[in-house]
Amino acid sequence: MTIPSTEAKIQQEIFIWYNNTFCLRHHSPRNLILSIPNEGQQHLTGTGVYPGASDMLVIHYPHAPIFLEVKTPTGRQSEKQVAFEAHVTSLGYSYHLVRSLSEFQNIIYSLTI
Repeated sequence: MTIPSTEAKIQQEIFIWYNNTFCLRHHSPRNLILSIPNEGQQHLTGTGVYPGASDMLVIHYPHAPIFLEVKTPTGRQSEKQVAFEAHVTSLGYSYHLVRSLSEFQNIIYSLTI
């Protein structure tokens, strides 16, 4: 029996893999992956918190920033997350809903071919 992954576990796997593969100190340029922890922070919208913002942002040189929403295999986006996706894609940026490390790896490998 497979134990289901949580969103936090999937996000951690993505962060560790990417950080240890594309963000090493000797890489030039050194790529960047970061978390956007805005869950439960709606009271901070005046400081730049954007309800529904993606879970992660990836700067994978020389490509435009990639916004990632991490979900479990059965997880669904909230209305605010759908609105954020529409906002990002209307600006021409890449937004991906990922449900596993392997889905994320496929996105990154498709950029490096």
